[in-house]
Amino acid sequence: RIFDGLPIERLSTSLVTHFLGLPTFAMYVAMAERRGIPLKELRGTTQNDPLWLFHVGNPPLPLKPSVKLAVDLLEFCLEHMPKWYGINVSGYHIREAGSTAVQEAAFTLADATVFLDEALSRGWDIDEVAPQISFFMNAHNNLFEEVAKFRAMRRVWAKIVKEKYHAKNPRSMIFKFHTQTAGSALTAQDPMNNVIRATIHSLAAVMGGTQSLHTDSYDEALGLPTEKAARLALRTQHIILHESGVPNVIDPLGGSYYVEWLTDKIEEEIWRYFDRIEAAGGMLAYTEAGIPRREISQTSYKTQLAIERGELPIVGVNIFRSSIENIEICRVKLEQENAEIEALRRVKRMRDQKKVEEALEEFREACLKGVNVTSYAVKAAKVYVTNGEMYQVFREVYGEGPHLE
Repeated sequence: RIFDGLPIERLSTSLVTHFLGLPTFAMYVAMAERRGIPLKELRGTTQNDPLWLFHVGNPPLPLKPSVKLAVDLLEFCLEHMPKWYGINVSGYHIREAGSTAVQEAAFTLADATVFLDEALSRGWDIDEVAPQISFFMNAHNNLFEEVAKFRAMRRVWAKIVKEKYHAKNPRSMIFKFHTQTAGSALTAQDPMNNVIRATIHSLAAVMGGTQSLHTDSYDEALGLPTEKAARLALRTQHIILHESGVPNVIDPLGGSYYVEWLTDKIEEEIWRYFDRIEAAGGMLAYTEAGIPRREISQTSYKTQLAIERGELPIVGVNIFRSSIENIEICRVKLEQENAEIEALRRVKRMRDQKKVEEALEEFREACLKGVNVTSYAVKAAKVYVTNGEMYQVFREVYGEGPHLE
């Protein structure tokens, strides 16, 4: 229903999920095939990065099956959908959980090597895989640090792909990333101040070379955005794009003594993290040991302590406080929630239950055999197997994810 009337063959669609994107991706592919659209014409991105959940979330599946399923989707794209980014490695959530800029950069790039290694172990060439991996990054308060972070990541990614994996194609070495402004930096107190914060974040992303951008609304800390807040966030991007002149210059801060020094410094710190990760046996081992999660938690705690002590100034929170400002808040009506639940129940009543059971059994067998399960997920989606039903199969076959603190 979301895509009714939309010409998806002419759009670039981003499928954002909080864990593996495979079931949602399968539904999108099933929809395209029902419309008779060749898969090679579809353009878009699936977030499809399970590793960030092991760093800062609560993963529903164990680590190695999670990586396997993520690369199953990537491999399907390599075979059938050359215009689709099969993995969008997420640093955004790492930063939102309280990491430093360097931790965000280092852990994100190291996570990407896990997916490269898994794909290469299946016989793919680095110059086939690397061009179809993109990144999802955070833009935070410190403008110069954020610009330098993006510049440093661009350098490090190119070196990793070229020197470690021996890529030959220049496209493999391009650090392609989408940026979202930092929701965690926006405050519930004095929410209109967030307009300025989001503008600074957006400028940092653009000056850092982002390929696409999401600007958070000023009411991000209060709930879903109102139409007014969402429109202002969009207009922030429009003004930067059409009026500021900033996007007309490639790397506008390049050559600045401070920015070049800071870029070098962040790059050196990223490489130091890589040395520690390699010494631990690689990013999978580093993640299994819980080291990123522990370090991010410690950083987050120190930052919050600094805010509460007044050592880290936040306007409207611990300095320059104002009286409470009443703004419109978006509230989802219970009727809307009930309507969505009823729509799902209606689909379950109308579908052919025998075909559902057969598709789920084939899907389960594919999971048990260890083959690429993406085509089986697409087949299941065509008979309206739900996201939850596919995940139940994953849990039955692979087990529950670890309970992390």
